[in-house]
Amino acid sequence: MPLIVLALTDLILSDPLKMLQNTTAPAASCSRAYLNLNSSRKLPDLTATLTTAKLYVMSQSTTALKYCLPIIKSSLAEVLAKMRSAPKSYQILEIWLDYIEDLSEQILDTLIAAREERELLFLLRRQKLDPPKLGYEQRIALLKSLTAHPSKDQLLIDLDIREQKAEVEWLATQNHTTPLILSYHNYETTPQTEELRIITNEMSRNKATIYKFSTYCQTQADALRLLQLQLELRTQNKRHTVLGMGADGLVTRLFGPLWGSEIAYAPQVMANSSAPGQLTLEELQRLLEQLKVIHER
Repeated sequence: MPLIVLALTDLILSDPLKMLQNTTAPAASCSRAYLNLNSSRKLPDLTATLTTAKLYVMSQSTTALKYCLPIIKSSLAEVLAKMRSAPKSYQILEIWLDYIEDLSEQILDTLIAAREERELLFLLRRQKLDPPKLGYEQRIALLKSLTAHPSKDQLLIDLDIREQKAEVEWLATQNHTTPLILSYHNYETTPQTEELRIITNEMSRNKATIYKFSTYCQTQADALRLLQLQLELRTQNKRHTVLGMGADGLVTRLFGPLWGSEIAYAPQVMANSSAPGQLTLEELQRLLEQLKVIHER
């Protein structure tokens, strides 16, 4: 049973700390939290990441955390079965449309009809940004259907700001109300702060509802840079989800919800994960409960 000790009195976050101190939002000082993960899966020791300055945690969040279940299946029957068996803890179901064989607008309608009051998040790309199977015209047709659907306000669309630029630009010309997640993915590294800010501005110009960053953390400094980005997004009142992939990115998946990340991507079992570094729903809930994070259930 691995023990993760988070020395919250010593986190290196000098710039974010100043931002927190300058905000009017309530803040609380945490001294230490000892997280005991009851799991046979070995997770990295985060003590070294959290060692040298004081961490302030927002005691209130303007947006409740929502758990999201990634669903990557090749047939409509498999996707529907996964949707129906998903625990009620999941408020969002993430459907990877490009993997569904013989995808059509009728299949899209069937999926939306089966959502049972949960939000559906639709993706039109593949894992690790591999080339999509669907052609451009097919993708645009699906976007048209989603933005015109009667349940459009309960649907979300996720487009990568760099890899799906054509779809992003097309959607920016449309008068629609479907919530749009504009995301940036980098499976190799985490860009420097200035580049992350440039990407943020691109998302703003293209009318992002939620700003999502998911990058691979090669070092602990990469994870801290993502946390700093998240605090900047929060002080700018931008809805966001910031995630670090890899072992060094785990800290972002814990403190992200503390600082206002809207969506936690957590499979039921690791075999169904959609990105490196994800925790299962059970693991993440246990850790966040031990950190005393208040979220909607």
